[in-house]
Amino acid sequence: MLSKRTLFVLLLASILGASLQAELKLEYQDYKKFTDLDFIDRSQKTGLKIFNKEVGRLKSLNELAANKGSLLIRFKDVDMAGEILPVGRSFEEARQITSARPPKLKFDYAFIDADGSVSQQGSETLLSLDFQYTLKRASSSSPFFYELTLLDEWAKSF
Repeated sequence: MLSKRTLFVLLLASILGASLQAELKLEYQDYKKFTDLDFIDRSQKTGLKIFNKEVGRLKSLNELAANKGSLLIRFKDVDMAGEILPVGRSFEEARQITSARPPKLKFDYAFIDADGSVSQQGSETLLSLDFQYTLKRASSSSPFFYELTLLDEWAKSF
């Protein structure tokens, strides 16, 4: 028969093990200074929430976290493809996608083992100057299609 202390240690270990399952964690370093995370008729804070939700659902990042331990990504800058410009006679604003304004992401990342130690870390700047020609065709309704594609290709390179 196991002692109460042994049972407690086993219970605690199982709880900690469950809470240390591989996960994807996203953080943002001073998002208000990001180059371009703006939406028409939406605040930058709303843009950040949408970006966070869509990146968090990216299958390749979640699979990478599951295979290599928990993955922490700390974004330092987001520069969406294109830019918001006035268009038409009424000068309504719309995001115009041109090769002059490619998507660009700057972030630090770390893989964290179950025991809490960092197994691998680094910094990345993802940029695709010819994104309109080499990235998958924009068939998504996501406003972050090009940025998500950059992250997807980065995750698959591991």
